[in-house]
Amino acid sequence: MMPKDGSSRRKRRARELKMREDLRYTEALRRSNPGTREQRSRPDSTESAKSAQTLLDVLHTEVARLTTADATDTPTVLKIAYESLDLTTAADRLIEETLLDADPARFWPGPNGLGRLRDKLEVALAWLETAPSLPELEVRDEQVAMLTPLDMATQLYPGQLSDPLTHGEFVELVVIQARIAAVGCKAIWGHASDLLTRGAKYARDHDDVAACRVAALMARELADPHSINHQRSIDRRVLLAANDKHSRDQLLANQKLMNLLYDAAAATSGTNGWSRMTDVTAACMKADHTWACERWGYKADIALIAATKKFSIRRIQRRRQTVIEIRPRPARRV
Repeated sequence: MMPKDGSSRRKRRARELKMREDLRYTEALRRSNPGTREQRSRPDSTESAKSAQTLLDVLHTEVARLTTADATDTPTVLKIAYESLDLTTAADRLIEETLLDADPARFWPGPNGLGRLRDKLEVALAWLETAPSLPELEVRDEQVAMLTPLDMATQLYPGQLSDPLTHGEFVELVVIQARIAAVGCKAIWGHASDLLTRGAKYARDHDDVAACRVAALMARELADPHSINHQRSIDRRVLLAANDKHSRDQLLANQKLMNLLYDAAAATSGTNGWSRMTDVTAACMKADHTWACERWGYKADIALIAATKKFSIRRIQRRRQTVIEIRPRPARRV
């Protein structure tokens, strides 16, 4: 069947270009695989030391660097975060290429494939590169090569594999190593986000702060996709993280607060749409046992609600008492 429009043809051409690119990457991957026969035929003490490190070791090393880094040392924070995120970019690419090489029909990524992760990683890396305090980076080709999913196949399964590997063994090893790398990358993203968030608090240069916040935002969304606010585009989220005085954690807390207030008002509203302030407070305390307006810097719940500028407030007299009522203003939720 002929494509219906130019859009379909463009998509088909894009898929074909992507497939050719994947084939080139896969061929390069084969040449860089440290487990090839050519390398095994020329044993060397240096290469033996390198081959003793597995994919999991490389990822564990990155997590250890992120968790032990001093957040007050801005150049070190930027350097470690950049190198760790760059390493996961290579891991993501190599995993996808090897899965496609193993079984294209089974592992073809489609619109929601691994490649979409690299979009956020590239945004994070681009922002880190703009940080003035980012020191000169080291080439890490050896560690990137260790991310090859079949790097330690013969050592992980001694005497259990065919030589050469059967197709079934190859696919199974790729899947196992891909899962290891995926878990390791997720841990790196989470710890990188934590380090960058803490580093932004100590950074003095505005560009350093912005780079830390944006990279932390991207890493957090990679580690926890459910935290993404789909109502805002990636450009909008980056703009908020880079320029707003609040950190991303504060923005999420503000959003959570607004949703809590909206839900409490909806649950306690009367037929006229107004809710008594006392009922709203009770609903907030029921939904969140840690509820306290003091957490937000206010001494009264009504003062907090007024500060949001999202609710109408009125005071009416009932039985010689002043009753405060609120109603959400007709606007979209945060």
